[in-house]
This record gives sequence, C-alpha cells and structure tokens, in this order.
Amino acid sequence: MKNFTEEFLIQLLAELRKDIIKETNKKYEKFEEKFRELKKEFEKIQKRLKDKNPNCIYCGSYNVVKSGKRKTVARGDIQKYTCVDCKKKFSSYSSWLDYKMRHSKEMIKKALDLRKKNLSLAQIRKKLGNKVSRPTISNWIKKNLEFQKEKTPNPPCPSCKSLDTVKYGKRTSRNKGQYQTYFCNHCGKRFN
Repeated sequence: MKNFTEEFLIQLLAELRKDIIKETNKKYEKFEEKFRELKKEFEKIQKRLKDKNPNCIYCGSYNVVKSGKRKTVARGDIQKYTCVDCKKKFSSYSSWLDYKMRHSKEMIKKALDLRKKNLSLAQIRKKLGNKVSRPTISNWIKKNLEFQKEKTPNPPCPSCKSLDTVKYGKRTSRNKGQYQTYFCNHCGKRFN
C-alpha cells in the first residue's frame, strides 16, 4: 500500500466533493426542468377540462357530459350538464345570482347592497327605477341569506375538537326555540 500524505487525502476529498456536487446539481436541474414541464402540461390539461366542462356542483367530479341547452331571455342559451358519477343534472352557474334569474347580476347586487345600507324595499325599488317588484327584491334577500348560511362551515365538536361534523337536524325547545343540532363523525356524539 502506498502511504498518502494528509494533504493529498484532503485534496482528493475536496475534488470528490466538487464532483459529487456537480453531479447532484446536474441531476437537480434535470429534475427541476422535468418538473416544470409536467407542471405546465398539468395546467394545460386542467385548463382544457375547465374550459370544456365544469365540475359537478354536487360531487365535484369533472366527469360530466352535456345534456342540452336551456333558452332564457336575459342570458341566451345556457348549457345543461349531467354528472356521470352521481347522475344529477345542473347548469354552469357560478352562484345563485345566475340561477334562473330574469334580471341582471348587476341589478341584483345593487339591490342587495342597498339593503345592506338599511333601505326599505320600496326605497330599493325606486332606486332601481321601478323595474322590480318588492316581493322579487324580498326573494333575492332571502336567497342571499340562505346562500350565506350554506357557506358557513359546521362548528367543531366540543368534546373531541374534531372538524368532521355534519348537520344532524333541528330541535325545538321552550327556552331556545328552534336550533340546529350537529353530529360528530369522529366521536359519534350529538351537540348543538
């Protein structure tokens, strides 16, 4: 065996380290490049799917097929879809403001904004140019309240602090009136 000096071994280790770092950097750059390509391809596919068909509003699946059109006066033809997974039908709407409304989104939003400013239904009707009846404005406000209630998440379970809770039903008592009860899927307890 040859006797190597300590300096020679240190220099050899330094060169090996540089070679390993170069190799690793090359592999990392190749990996990063491939990752960017896959990410771009994934984004293209996702965009194509979203452009082609919306996801199901009931189960979230993109496995939907077109099933005719519905004609409207204000919005023209509206595409209807059927979900292959859950077999439910729906239209491509972004919110309840689009769903079977005869009036424009702008008018509905303006009416809701005016209601937030505590104007009466008659005053809102006047501001909108008497184009909408008071019961219609009232229905918009009710639908908006229902939609806001649906958007709020279920509270966590008080005993196990799990967020895996579902609405169970409504109960009525003399003291509280009617109140919502919830069921915890984690510990199996009901609470309100």
